[in-house]
Amino acid sequence: MLLVVLTVLLVSIAIIRTPAVRSSTIRVPMDYPEIQSAVSHAKPGDTIVVHRGTYGGFRVDKALTIVGEGPDKVTVSGTVEVLADNVTIESVRIVLRSPPSGLASAVKTLARGTVLANVVIESDASGIQVGDMEHYDADVTIRESVIAAGVESYSPRPAGVWGACGSLSMYSSSVSAGNGLGVVACRDQRIHSSNVSSKGTAVKMGSGVLRSSQVSSAEDVGVVVGGENAVVESNTIAGVVGIDIPSGSRGNIVVANTISGGQVGLRLAGSGNTVSNNTISGERAIELYGDGNVIMYNNLTGGRGVHGLNGAGNRIAFNIIFKTGRVGVYMSPYTSDNLVYGNTFWYCYNYNAADESGRNQWYLENGSVRMGNYWYDHTSPDADSDGIVDTPYSIPTTTGSTIVDKYPLARPAAGLPQQYT
Repeated sequence: MLLVVLTVLLVSIAIIRTPAVRSSTIRVPMDYPEIQSAVSHAKPGDTIVVHRGTYGGFRVDKALTIVGEGPDKVTVSGTVEVLADNVTIESVRIVLRSPPSGLASAVKTLARGTVLANVVIESDASGIQVGDMEHYDADVTIRESVIAAGVESYSPRPAGVWGACGSLSMYSSSVSAGNGLGVVACRDQRIHSSNVSSKGTAVKMGSGVLRSSQVSSAEDVGVVVGGENAVVESNTIAGVVGIDIPSGSRGNIVVANTISGGQVGLRLAGSGNTVSNNTISGERAIELYGDGNVIMYNNLTGGRGVHGLNGAGNRIAFNIIFKTGRVGVYMSPYTSDNLVYGNTFWYCYNYNAADESGRNQWYLENGSVRMGNYWYDHTSPDADSDGIVDTPYSIPTTTGSTIVDKYPLARPAAGLPQQYT
């Protein structure tokens, strides 16, 4: 027993006498003339404070915090490489001019826990590379930063943020890509309150959240949602195609966005996705190919509201389809078993709707529920005041079939936009 007590006492004394490991602050250029020499002499956990001046690129191979006086005072000319986990780089300007390849990046991180805060990046080629095929678990957090990339023509085409990354978080930041991709898809993404613009595709999404941001592409797609269970919410998105949800994408939610497309507002080829409460415009506001999607409570305008080229089992309900130039909702011969009800068709020129399949249903009939659509030019008579027009509404077709909305609504189920009430 005495031996145990003595052992515990000796260990306790040793712990008390062991000096605590303390982080140090190193100043550039006071202690070392360049950031790289300061990094080489620093210990993990140290902070390097960089004062006004222009410095060369550097490589970080230990967990450090590197803080400049501000991006207007501290310039790094060259590439910054991060090879160690838990590195923070803050308040500097990083400039990369005339690199040999479009994939050369001003910042390259192959590590986890990289943080870029209040950083300005100006690159003739790419802005930030996050991970590669050997470091696909790399991740980065970008806060209050500005990335301008691809200002010259390069091959391959440069990108704002690219790589083979596990996670990307971006908050209150701006990315512009002059002639390439804006932000690459990671397995998990969090983009909030940011601005992304590009000549090519602006944002590619894996899973994760894109929220409260401005996204635009000059010549391609605003947002590609190519994974599963992503949420795209409360953004303003524009492109030749506003949003593309390709085949194989499932369980994604697109809600409360303003989406505009020079050709297509939202292209929906995936299955089991939800598109709701958006304002969508385009030559084809929604171009539909996939199965089992829910399209509800949207405001749709343009050449066509919903252009169904393919797909089965989709639910199209309670949308406001207004002032379309050709047709409100079109169903091709390759569509079937789609359910269309509760929608408000308001001044859809040429045709409110057309069905070349005859295998879709333009009303809901489920037990005691009977609900068709509101057709602005077919609102009476309703002799028994039950809210259902007494005569069915005929859906135009070239098949020779008789296609009707059995229960056309005398009053809109979905309210009209403010300017039309």
